[in-house]
Amino acid sequence: MTHAKYEPLGVYLAAQTDDAVTLSFRTTAAILGAPLPPSAWAKPFWWNGRPTVQADVWRAAGWWVYAVQFKPGGEAVSFVRLPPASAPEPTAGSG
Repeated sequence: MTHAKYEPLGVYLAAQTDDAVTLSFRTTAAILGAPLPPSAWAKPFWWNGRPTVQADVWRAAGWWVYAVQFKPGGEAVSFVRLPPASAPEPTAGSG
């Protein structure tokens, strides 16, 4: 499986201005333009496991999964923005 299937979600998350976003599974599928696999509806590992193709996409966009709700009719995933990487310290003699 390639990252391409999940790229629309990465693009969506990268465009968000808030530091947290919660999406229903149905909304997530609509963003992807395809249904979520059955494992996404039942297994937390699909969302927060590592390494996975889908997690690579949202991590590359600067997000990670904070919470997943599997309550029937209320299935949702909450993403939070990763903190920016700290800038490296300048080395002696540079600049």
